[in-house]
Amino acid sequence: MLRGYRIWLALLLCLLVSACQDDTEQPIAEEPGFQETFSQGEFAVQVSLSRQEMSVAEQTVLTLIATAPEDSTLEFPAFEAMIGDFSIVRSPPIRQELTSKGLTQIRSFTLAPFLSGNYPIPEMTFIGVQTDVDTPPVQIIIPEIQVMVASLLSSDDHELSNIAPVLDIPKDYFFLWLISGLALIAILAFAFYWTRIRKPLEDPPLPPLPPHVIAGQAMDELLAENLAEQGRSKEFYERISHILRFYIENLFGLKAVEQTTEEFFHDLKISPLFPADQKLLLKKFLDHCDLVKFAEYQPGRDETENTTLFCRKFIQQTSRIQNGLPGQDEQQSAGAR
Repeated sequence: MLRGYRIWLALLLCLLVSACQDDTEQPIAEEPGFQETFSQGEFAVQVSLSRQEMSVAEQTVLTLIATAPEDSTLEFPAFEAMIGDFSIVRSPPIRQELTSKGLTQIRSFTLAPFLSGNYPIPEMTFIGVQTDVDTPPVQIIIPEIQVMVASLLSSDDHELSNIAPVLDIPKDYFFLWLISGLALIAILAFAFYWTRIRKPLEDPPLPPLPPHVIAGQAMDELLAENLAEQGRSKEFYERISHILRFYIENLFGLKAVEQTTEEFFHDLKISPLFPADQKLLLKKFLDHCDLVKFAEYQPGRDETENTTLFCRKFIQQTSRIQNGLPGQDEQQSAGAR
């Protein structure tokens, strides 16, 4: 009986030790891709990037934490829709906190790249002024930060496969004579028809359908197949991406179908056909399609519906502008008046 008591006591001690080990484990915080602090006197600015190396389908968060004395002001640099070659996807309002070190101001920007390559976040200047002291303003200059953006495509995708060798044509004139005879018969039949039994001129053919009508019919046929509900999201995104690319190529003459997303936006970046906000929304749409087609990303039902709504809205807005009609925003302004 004493031996059984010792066994139960040993098991109880093992359980207590394992429970203590689980309670003492701490989560490991993920370090940012870049972080550095710059100071000038009592003023300091901490700069951090969540990613300094990323792909064209990813985003990075630029965080600026400025600390200044309580009786002073620190002016942030002004940004609009872009920071260097990166577009600002999200920029929440600035936050202010009063700590033991003084006034702390926090501002963050979610940035998205356009193309692959090495791009700098440009130099930023912060200006600090002490209101109660007659001293000149203080400048804190943040040097530019290099960010490497990788492509989603591998180097093998840009290389053409080898061309098959040229085959010699067999020297058999039977088929040559046969084809020539058939061609002669066809020419004679056409000449007889043209001169003898040709009917009067028929009505001229109907004009071709406008690009937005063709795209709308293709969208209706795609949605009628219910590919997304059948779990065939990759096929759905391939076809809806092709519909929008074919529409842009048919309407504006851009080579959108044969180009990759990176090549297309390289030309679109300098094109005056679309405003900056439409370019940004169009890039988000194609990047999302590339994630599903190449990165095996599985979208939710809401993402699929938003993709469909964006495609229809983009076709509707650009077709109205191309025909000289007011867009949706202009119609709403006219109705308000």
